[in-house]
Amino acid sequence: MIEIVSSKGLGVSVAAHELGGGFTDRMHSHDSGQLLYASSGVMSVIADMTSLILPPHRAIWLPAGTRHELTCRGPVSLRTIYIHPDLDRVLPACCVIDITDFLKALILEVVDFGGDAGAGERERAIIGLLLREIPRMALAPFRVPMPADPRLNRFCTALLKDPAARQGIDEW
Repeated sequence: MIEIVSSKGLGVSVAAHELGGGFTDRMHSHDSGQLLYASSGVMSVIADMTSLILPPHRAIWLPAGTRHELTCRGPVSLRTIYIHPDLDRVLPACCVIDITDFLKALILEVVDFGGDAGAGERERAIIGLLLREIPRMALAPFRVPMPADPRLNRFCTALLKDPAARQGIDEW
């Protein structure tokens, strides 16, 4: 089940997703920057020739226009903040970041009020804090470059989709 709540006035939109194991969102991109926060479950993301793993209580930053594909290993509870391109200078490249309790609270609060809620002073302040906190987070070591060679890239992509595959080197 996917629930989407959007914004009109503060430069952010939000989405809350409860995704089932095996869910794949094929290669796509967004006009906005995207912060994916997993409160539970594990997903893999392939973006910009990089494989990123999103474990619980971490987030992935994807700048606007980044082509990416998501795959859930099991059920995933995902909160997404879409940040308008005029505001998305929070981080320069795709990365996995650690999430502090403070940033987690900000993310959940923005999702709860739908990224808009009348664009009051409180909402603007919370979004401002969120945008200031994201670049302060430590990078997490859940990123591996994907190979440039198309043959090796196909192998690595298949292995990411099914890590338990039992093919031997000759079969690959």
